[in-house]
Amino acid sequence: MIIAQAPFITVFMYLDEVPEGQTRDDLALVIEETLRQRILGVKNEKGVYITPAFPKLIYVLDEDNITEDSKYWYLTELAAKCTAKRMVPDYISAKMMRKLKNGNVYTCMGCRSFLTVEDNQRNPDGTHKFYGRFNQGVVTINLVDVACSSNGDMDRFWKILDERLELCHKALRCRHERLLGTISDVAPILWQHGALAHLKKGETIDKLLYGGYSTISLGYAGLYEMCVRMTGKSHTDPEAKPFALAVMQRLNDKCAEWKADENIAYSVYGTPEMIPWVAQASSCEK
Repeated sequence: MIIAQAPFITVFMYLDEVPEGQTRDDLALVIEETLRQRILGVKNEKGVYITPAFPKLIYVLDEDNITEDSKYWYLTELAAKCTAKRMVPDYISAKMMRKLKNGNVYTCMGCRSFLTVEDNQRNPDGTHKFYGRFNQGVVTINLVDVACSSNGDMDRFWKILDERLELCHKALRCRHERLLGTISDVAPILWQHGALAHLKKGETIDKLLYGGYSTISLGYAGLYEMCVRMTGKSHTDPEAKPFALAVMQRLNDKCAEWKADENIAYSVYGTPEMIPWVAQASSCEK
């Protein structure tokens, strides 16, 4: 028997992504059924209903579903019931995302990696292009390990952080270079038939790896624990917050530096859990 993993995708439940009227009402029916199925769960090998990890669900809050008198309020109530039982969906404020993303509201790729509007990729009609783009991979730096390796010495911390960031950079380059030279024929649905691109047979995907069409991510994990080890306080404490922000700025600055040098869209990516292979890869010094 072959057991397949759940698809590593996100279902983006955003009503205003489609025109008002019958199309939006139809989308509301799809969202409702998706939430009801997630509330029910799926059976495991013992026949017990459990919460599946994927597909991930994101529910977008906007003017037509955030107040009791709004048309789709019933979906928000259903989403809340789903959250109470299954700890999903995640929620996005359309209002805040428009404010932060130049007026755009859009989904993440796969799990939680969001494309950047600053890459300025456009559809033929001039709108920002999000669907069809992709991520080349993630390498996560273990900030807790950096802090512990420094033994609380701040000068040593920054030195080790820079060393580990260069290690992450090398690992990210390995991911990028592994993709170079890949021809579209290896996955026609992705590269030739429009899932990610419309390339010709025999054409390489190389041009999609540069210029912002795809991103590549520097992940980070353990910001809170790092601050506790180095300062004795949480990253939300007024005394430790400047240190936490300085570390985040260092990550951003490195991504900007690599992007400027290589024309590859490096970006910072929050890694909420310490996946074993990520932790191992990020803590190696040699």
